[in-house]
Parts: sequence; structure tokens; C-alpha cells
Amino acid sequence: MTLQCDLEIRRRLDVPALLRLLLLTILSLAVRTEPTIAQQQDSVITGRIILFVSPDSQEVAALKQQMGEEDFYVAADDENWYRSAGFDLLDSLQVAYTSTSEKKFTFMVDGLEQDYDWSEKTPGWFVILYDGTRAPVVTFSVELPTRVSFLTE
Repeated sequence: MTLQCDLEIRRRLDVPALLRLLLLTILSLAVRTEPTIAQQQDSVITGRIILFVSPDSQEVAALKQQMGEEDFYVAADDENWYRSAGFDLLDSLQVAYTSTSEKKFTFMVDGLEQDYDWSEKTPGWFVILYDGTRAPVVTFSVELPTRVSFLTE
């Protein structure tokens, strides 16, 4: 009776679904989260961090119209490749980073809170380098390997 019941339970189990669930669980535990970034409007960023900024949904629609849908997806794919390489580089250097679509931040610069708004000036994808003391610097994922020295100067 027990053997019959065990065989019936095994037949009912969806192995691919269980594997997907296991993989999702592992991935969710492996996702890197950075508690150092504060994305609320009233928070001040005070520690060294790299912010990978992405376009919001309105900007995506405008970029698709401006570039054409096919060229937009080519650009997005290129950005994802360079961003992934940037994540690997920053992991190897043990530098904190996060991704956001926010474009307004307050940073502590030379002991004073300073507001920055990149909403109108920088469309699309870009990267903000902040060393924890000086004014943040804007660059792009493709340039990150040559610009990351900003954090150690």
C-alpha cells in the first residue's frame, strides 16, 4: 500500500515545475541587494556607490519613437551587455552599486547636501559615480572601466 501511494505521488509531481521553483528560489537568494542607496526624495546619499540609471516608461516610449523600435532594442541589448560587464567589474572591486530609474538625488558633497536632477539633461541609460565626498560624475556603462578610477583618486 505504501509503495503504491509513493508511486502515485511521484507520478503527480511535475518535475520541471519543481526544478523551476528550485531555480527561482536559488536565484532570489543570490540576488545582490545594496542597502546603501536611498531612493526616497528626502534621503541623502552619503556613501560611495555607483548608480546605474535606466529610462522610465515614458522615456522608453520616446526613445522607441525617436530611434525606431528595432534600433531601440539593439541599443538596449548593448546597454545590458556593458552594464553586466560593469556589474562584474564592480563586484571584483567590491564597490557598491544599484540600478534605478530615478533621476533626482541628494548627495553629500564636501559636507553639504546638494540636489541633482538629471531628468531633462540625460535621456536613456547612464551611470552616476559617487565617491562619498566629491560631486557625482555622470558617465555611461561602456566607459565604466576607464572611469571607475574616479572612486580611488
